[in-house]
Amino acid sequence: MNRKIFLACSILLLSANCCFASEIIKAFEDEDLVILNEELRQRKEATRDNDDDISDLQDSEYKVKASSSDEDGDYLDAKVKNSIEVDSDDLQLVNDAASPGATKYYGTNGGGTKGFHTLSLGPWATSDLKTSTGSVSTISSTLVNLTLPGGSYGFYPQVKTTVARQLVAQIASGFTTNSYVTNIALSVVGGGPAYAQQRYVTSSGPDHWIFFLVDKETKSIVSGWESPDHPCYGTGITEKDMPHPFGDYDSEKFFVVLADNEVIEKAKERVTRGKTLLEVLLDNYQIDFASYPEYEPREIIEVDEWGTIEGETIKTINTPQWARIKINSDTVELKKRVVEKLPKGIKYKRMKRRES
Repeated sequence: MNRKIFLACSILLLSANCCFASEIIKAFEDEDLVILNEELRQRKEATRDNDDDISDLQDSEYKVKASSSDEDGDYLDAKVKNSIEVDSDDLQLVNDAASPGATKYYGTNGGGTKGFHTLSLGPWATSDLKTSTGSVSTISSTLVNLTLPGGSYGFYPQVKTTVARQLVAQIASGFTTNSYVTNIALSVVGGGPAYAQQRYVTSSGPDHWIFFLVDKETKSIVSGWESPDHPCYGTGITEKDMPHPFGDYDSEKFFVVLADNEVIEKAKERVTRGKTLLEVLLDNYQIDFASYPEYEPREIIEVDEWGTIEGETIKTINTPQWARIKINSDTVELKKRVVEKLPKGIKYKRMKRRES
């Protein structure tokens, strides 16, 4: 009997527990589970928003704004314009150059092309081109052909004599050459010094050139020539074809001397508007025939507007406006040659103060 009562009580207690558990489960499903699912949904949504924020942040990290008022940041290739571009992921100027060279500007040339171009030195600025003056002389009583300094870049020459005799000057006398030469034929009736000087456009090198035609018998100077440029300058031919300014002189009677430049700076101090360097040299100095100075190589700098002259191109420049009276090309090349040694027949001598 007692066993049956215990079994019945156990069954009743188990049923009661099952009912209570069922009520708890139902309450969890109806309330707590809904809350948990909503919380999970919100967390998932927050995580997705955070991922988007991180992605946006990573993307915007490499974008720039042009100013504080720029609302839309972007990559540089979308921001650059006009003369700035992106090339191989690097900022640069349009037609930029790593080493553009000296005396360049960035801008447009005459054709409107952007890039680095040679700076044009106008008439208001110092240029590689300038004017220089050279002079020639003779004491001959008959016309002597002399090459004027400057060649085709020379202006009209001036002439004079220092004696009270008739000076004769003309463009040429008995000329026999198939190359253009800027020539003058000079003489003084009865003999005496006749001078001509010519100003010309140049880019003179560092060496002055002083030539004399000397009488073999008397050792007297018959003709003289001086200029900061070699006689071949501006003629279109080189020093090989024109080694001196005296043309086809009579080598049986005369010889050519190239003077050392030792005294030239002192002589220049005496130059005036009315007295050329050649006059100063002839009046105050004489050739030291006993001297044997060592010849040192000299430079010749030529203006090449046609691109046909021999030599090393050391610079290309724009022609200044003032020089266009003689040079037609918009740009010219400066060519350098070096006279390593003197041709046969030309003696190299010093000059010394004239004996009283």
